[in-house]
Amino acid sequence: QQLGGSNALGGQGWSGPKGGDIQILEPGQNILEQSGIRFDEQGNVIAQMTINLPARGRTILGQAAIEILGTILPTMVERGLVFKALNANRLQGHVNSVEDQMWVQSQLDQRSLVAFIPNGAILPRKSGVDDKPMDPTKAIK
Repeated sequence: QQLGGSNALGGQGWSGPKGGDIQILEPGQNILEQSGIRFDEQGNVIAQMTINLPARGRTILGQAAIEILGTILPTMVERGLVFKALNANRLQGHVNSVEDQMWVQSQLDQRSLVAFIPNGAILPRKSGVDDKPMDPTKAIK
C-alpha cells in the first residue's frame, strides 16, 4: 500500500472476488545476485513480478484488472523504481554498504579467514523466519 496498492478486493470471504495482489521478490539482508529486480546493460530496471488478476470464480473482473494494470501498477513503479522518487542518501548508503561488503569478502581468502564480524554486530536473528537482527536489549553481548 505504501507504493500505491489497494485492498479493494480483500476480505470478502469465499463468495467474494479473489486476486488483485501484486507480488515481487522481497530482498533480504544477504547480498545475492537475484532476478526479481535487476539492471540490464543499458541501465534499465527490470522488475519481475506476479500479478494475480482479480476474478470471481473463473471470470476475470475486467474493470478491476484495468485499475490494477492501468493505475495501481504504474503508480507503484513511479514510487518504488524511479530514482527521483527514492531517497538518494539512503540509496547511496546501500550502494556503499554493498561495495564495502564485497571488498571485505574479497579479503577473506587472502587473510586465511572464513568470516568477518564487525564489533557491535548482533548475530542472533529476530526469529527463525526473520533475517532482521534481534532486539539489542534481548541479545547476549
